[in-house]
Amino acid sequence: MDNASKISANILMFISGKDKVVKTKPQIRLSKALPKCKLIIVPGAKHSLYTHRKEYLIEYYKEIFDFLK
Repeated sequence: MDNASKISANILMFISGKDKVVKTKPQIRLSKALPKCKLIIVPGAKHSLYTHRKEYLIEYYKEIFDFLK
């Protein structure tokens, strides 16, 4: 975490609310340590967010494409 504040790139981070692979609290701490991080929490999603149903994917891809503009 010590070097996270030195990263100057824009970062888009997704957290799946029902993730059982990666713990949420460390991800949130990392996102706060990154100066240009946009954090999006998807409450009902599991770890592999990109494999979810259409209602998750529409918003997921919209956020990605908006971020890349």
